[in-house]
Amino acid sequence: MKRNSALLLLLLLPLTVIANDAQEMNPYNALSDQAEQGLCKDLYEHGIYLEMTQCSYRLQEDSEQKLKQQLDLLNNALKTAGDTKRLALLAEEQAEWEKYRATRCRFRGLHVIPESRVYYDWLATCQAAENYRRIETLDSEPGMP
Repeated sequence: MKRNSALLLLLLLPLTVIANDAQEMNPYNALSDQAEQGLCKDLYEHGIYLEMTQCSYRLQEDSEQKLKQQLDLLNNALKTAGDTKRLALLAEEQAEWEKYRATRCRFRGLHVIPESRVYYDWLATCQAAENYRRIETLDSEPGMP
């Protein structure tokens, strides 16, 4: 019996490592950890669940504001440079990205009861994470002003 238990533990060990790695690499977990120490610190100090759920909406608002600022900077730089082709393509790409974000967040939220408060909290968190990722992408885009 001891031998079977040891074998089972050896077989399960890689799964726990994979699960831990996946959790550490999950951008939503990282976002939550950062928010707890930064943007939402005041909400987490009280430890009241209803206050903490407001964090996802605060993150969503912050990420939308920062994304808008990043897009405005790029649009203004392209307008100043007179690069109308790139300006039009950026607008098209952004519209497609917004569709992608909506679909991805609905897909990632399939595990949550639709139309519930938790579902809307989840969507806000997902959209915030995707917005922050989009900002990073736009910021590091080669050939952009």
